[in-house]
Amino acid sequence: MPKCKNGHEMNLASTCSICGQPIDYYASLYELTHFPKIQYKVNDIVIYVGVTPYRISNTLLIDLNDEEKIEQNKIVLKLISGGTWQDYLDQYKEKLARIFDVLGVNETKRKLIILNASHPLSPLVISLINSNAIFLIILPEENEPLIYLDTAYNTVFEASKKKEPIILVTKGIVEKFRAFYPDTGISYGIEGFLKIFKYLYDNYDRLYNFFKVSLKFNSQPFFPFSYIIGGTMLVFKDIQSVFSVIDVQKTIEFDENASNTLLLVNISPKELKEQIEKQYRTYISSRFRDIIYNDIIFIESPNSRVTNDIFNLIMFYGVSSIKGLEYLSKSHELFTKRVTQNA
Repeated sequence: MPKCKNGHEMNLASTCSICGQPIDYYASLYELTHFPKIQYKVNDIVIYVGVTPYRISNTLLIDLNDEEKIEQNKIVLKLISGGTWQDYLDQYKEKLARIFDVLGVNETKRKLIILNASHPLSPLVISLINSNAIFLIILPEENEPLIYLDTAYNTVFEASKKKEPIILVTKGIVEKFRAFYPDTGISYGIEGFLKIFKYLYDNYDRLYNFFKVSLKFNSQPFFPFSYIIGGTMLVFKDIQSVFSVIDVQKTIEFDENASNTLLLVNISPKELKEQIEKQYRTYISSRFRDIIYNDIIFIESPNSRVTNDIFNLIMFYGVSSIKGLEYLSKSHELFTKRVTQNA
């Protein structure tokens, strides 16, 4: 039965007939007759916070709007006028935690959490995740308003406390993303970028294992990556030349030479598998001789309608610090100083 805030059980009503307090329906989710439509348990889930979803697996979108709306694959919370990330955390943490319990979010074995770092719900959602999660955080540009940069700082800070892997990418990289995929052709922007993670999510367990091993040797849980998407031997002279430019396109600025661990995700036709992996080992021995741990994940790519030698290479780096995050720390300090001065 639904209860008011003082614990009186009531039939369906807006207020308690005994004390006049509002009925707390969210505290009674398990007993409500109209709520079972979102009572489901899954082994894996992809949660999007303030990001347009790309269908990877069981998808849950969390966002804000003028009116609250809760469905099986969507949780829309009501906007707080003038609200900051802290206001949303204070206002909605208990409510969202109960919804997560009903959905069984923290019981899933695989969680990919894709967040707009500047979205005011991002720190809240991260705070409710317990384990078995990979965070993909899309960072704002340096010239954005301080309030967005401060929110992004707290998103990264909250995620860092979880000791779970964090994949970082700047918004500019995502917006300018252009790639050719052998099965779907040319893709742009956020949709094109997230297609990378369709391949990765299908190999979640091996990817997560690499991250967890790496965390034993890194003081921070950051895993940026470099990539060549839609590469072909029609462009490259040989496989050696591929690895000479593999670190050119990076998701965020960092010193790859300071990496403790490396993972190559090789998405290619099986005919190229041996050549690519042999050159990867040569690349490691020549450039990362003191690397603590490295691994390879091979994913056979689908046949292309254009040419049969298209490959996608993704190189994850386990690093303890990222130079590209310094602007968030400085922005947070400046934001805090200004708020304190105006208090």
